[in-house]
Amino acid sequence: MFTSSAPSFEEDPRYNSPTPSSEPTIDYLVERERLLNELMGGPLPPAITLPQHGYVLDVGCGAGTWIAAMARCYPSVQFIGIDTDIQCIRQARDLAGNLPNTLFLLQDMYQLSGGIFVAHTFDLIHARFLTGTVPYSRFEQFLQSLGRLLKRHGRLVACEAELPLTSSYACDLLESMLLSALLIHKQAFSPGYAQRIGMMAWIRYWLQQGGLQVAEEYIHQAPISYGSKTHGIFCQQALLLAEQISPYLLAAGVVNQPLLANIRQQLQREIQEQRFCGVWPLYLLISS
Repeated sequence: MFTSSAPSFEEDPRYNSPTPSSEPTIDYLVERERLLNELMGGPLPPAITLPQHGYVLDVGCGAGTWIAAMARCYPSVQFIGIDTDIQCIRQARDLAGNLPNTLFLLQDMYQLSGGIFVAHTFDLIHARFLTGTVPYSRFEQFLQSLGRLLKRHGRLVACEAELPLTSSYACDLLESMLLSALLIHKQAFSPGYAQRIGMMAWIRYWLQQGGLQVAEEYIHQAPISYGSKTHGIFCQQALLLAEQISPYLLAAGVVNQPLLANIRQQLQREIQEQRFCGVWPLYLLISS
């Protein structure tokens, strides 16, 4: 399955992305995984079954919460997670503990096909929430490289979140600024101004261009209103994302530092009010 032993990028600054000061705890990430699985009916759609002794690749595995859940459900399947963040890989290895069917590698996601993995290796490839990691200009090449790693009847599962729809003025303002910044940086999925990122239409198109057909598509609306089970997770995620995108917004010139600080404070107040309501759309595509 491997062409050589995995290279180590631990000392290479290209593979050590800066993390925000409010880095999420592993307990938060495990709880987020549990709620996502509850919302979406499990870590995999019910229509997908994995073969005995199969191979599964999780691209951008983060702290390994998806693999940890899957590896316990499918003890005969080998799960491999890759990420470009050394801290995530360390968290994933700690979380998996002694699970013998898991492996986590620090790996450049653009050096997969023809690199560490040989073609037609995996029965399933899982790619979730990569819009903020893989730029628009490289997404098509990235998806095509994943397609080459699939076995003949392998499946690719792609899941992305759109911008949430909320009653928070500050949240709407930050979303509008993000979309404007994407246009300025020439990284937008939609060529004109819109109220959504619009990545799933392109992902569907790029999969088809790479010879993969979309067999199933699901849209889940995650309830994030005050009092819902996912409200607390959303609040933490929203504040974390606001911190992460702040340098990006400032570099684009769509806002200045004092105004941005005020908007983030307003966001924190509004999303914790009892009258706050909203939904967060999640899109899931499965290739045939």
